[in-house]
Parts: sequence; structure tokens; C-alpha cells
Amino acid sequence: MKRSAAVLIVLCFLPSSSPQGRTGSIVGETMLGGAARAPDPPTRVKPADARACGAEVADESVAASAAGGLKDVIVYVDNPPAGTTAAPGRVKLTNRNCRFQPRVQAATVGATLVVGNDDDILHNTHGYFEGGATFFNLGLPFRGIEVPRPLARAGMITFKCDAGHTWMRGFLLVLDHGFYAVSDASGRFRIPQVPAGSYRMKAWHERLGSRDASVTVAPDQEAALRIEFK
Repeated sequence: MKRSAAVLIVLCFLPSSSPQGRTGSIVGETMLGGAARAPDPPTRVKPADARACGAEVADESVAASAAGGLKDVIVYVDNPPAGTTAAPGRVKLTNRNCRFQPRVQAATVGATLVVGNDDDILHNTHGYFEGGATFFNLGLPFRGIEVPRPLARAGMITFKCDAGHTWMRGFLLVLDHGFYAVSDASGRFRIPQVPAGSYRMKAWHERLGSRDASVTVAPDQEAALRIEFK
């Protein structure tokens, strides 16, 4: 029997600390299955920028732990319950060591994105909506500068640097709800305060694509799942 590219295992239900009594949590891990993908060759940095960027920059598009935990996967509820809202808040995209940090993140419609530069060189952060239309194009000439931009619509935003740093990539998924998480360096994630019910789940990775899963959340419980990418 052919093995599916996406594997979902409902492992158990464990006590949760949810105060509402009608919510639970979705906890789990994203894993890199099969043989590890060979990274692309490192990118050479022009000498003028080497003091901030290093002599070369490695391919960081697929980051997995020794145990196979896959970092920077956005996991979110694809059919959120009606009538739920989330505080928009603020998220940051920082140019640091000639990388976008964090490389992958998610936010809620209505949030404010703060774009900053922590390097002593020029960066030009260019944000694109899905389809290629420009969201913003910001010159950031010196360390410490920060520019806010409102996140007014849902969808994926991709970031590049137009100051000659061709390796720089960043990704921000804007959602109209707050039921999402980004996997950490060990591949683990947690989505708290999810109303009890059955949900379709999406997991997105910049290089490995998307996977579908499903989960049922019980009140005051943790629904555990595992999603595998190849």
C-alpha cells in the first residue's frame, strides 16, 4: 500500500489548562520523512557586504532537526468556527545578519507589521502579495530604522531584498482568525484555545508545499497530531 505524503495520527487526549471549559488545544509536530534533501549550494556575498552577511550564505529553506522535526511550517485551522475573533497585535520582520528574521511567521488581519533593519548596511525590503503585486517596497538605509505597515487582507506575503541580497526570503501568512502556529526548531507546534469541534487542518512549507489533515478537539483536552512532509 502506497504511503500517503501527509500522515495524521491522533495520539491521545491529555488534560489541558483551558479556563473556558469548551475549548482545547491542538499540539503536534511536523516531520521531514524520507531521505534528507540536499541543500542548494551556498551563495557568495559581494565583498562590500561580507562584514554584515559573511563571505557566503547557506541554503536555509529546509531546516530539520537530527530527529527529523521540520522547522518553519505554518499549521492552521482551515475551517475556523464562526464568530471567533483574535486580537491583531504586532509582528516584526527584521533584517538581521542579511536574513529575514523570523523567516516564516503568521499573523491576523488587522495586525501591524513592523519592518526593521539591525544591520549596518542598506537593505531594501520588498513585500509581494500572492500573484506578484507589490505590498510595499522599503529602503532601510541604516541600523535601527523601523517602518510599520498594516496587514489589511488575508493571504501569503513573500519578502525579498532588492539591495543585492538575492538569497533573502521571508514569508508571512495573514489569516482572518487566530488558530495557527509555526513549528519550532524541533518541529513542534501548539494552537491553544480552540473551540471544541472537528477541523480541517493545513500545513504549509515554503519548499515542500502544503499538506492536509484533520483533527477533533474535545473540551479541556489536547488533540495531538503529526504531519509528515517528503
